Amino acid sequence: MKLKAPYSLFLLLLLISCQPNTPTEVAQDLPPGPNNQVEVPAILLNLFSPNSGVFRGVDFGKDLAAVMAADSSEVVEKTDKSLTYTMDFSDLEFADYQFEADSATVSRIKVDIFAATPESAQYYHQQLKEFFDAKYRPRADDLWDGSENGVPFTAFLQSVESGEDLGVFIVWEAEKN
Repeated sequence: MKLKAPYSLFLLLLLISCQPNTPTEVAQDLPPGPNNQVEVPAILLNLFSPNSGVFRGVDFGKDLAAVMAADSSEVVEKTDKSLTYTMDFSDLEFADYQFEADSATVSRIKVDIFAATPESAQYYHQQLKEFFDAKYRPRADDLWDGSENGVPFTAFLQSVESGEDLGVFIVWEAEKN
């Protein structure tokens, strides 16, 4: 009877020491999963609708023909490698957005938001920055990492508050394998 306690203690210590030293945390360098639960800023709701996929329900790898069939905005240019749309916000403000393809599937998405004033451009930029901070993992100022349907990508945001073309420029680009 007296040997059971030390023997049990020895077995317990042996089991603990034999446990593998694997970290239980997820690696920090993995891109975050999709976070489509983040609300789009009200001022940009129509532009981002539907709030799924990378942008307007479109994911990287989607066929351009499928994009065209699903998007009801006005097509202003169509080539074998891209689709460009326009959307009016008001008399003086609008956005152009483009889906670019490698081998007929979307690999880059660009959005140009044209603002009427420098203050409006700054407001769009601030709203988008807060939205992206919640939706993606910040990498640097105005640069984020994201992932949608297992495809990692980079999102870039630039404010243009002087010159003729006031507004905000956004690019989502799929990472190359």
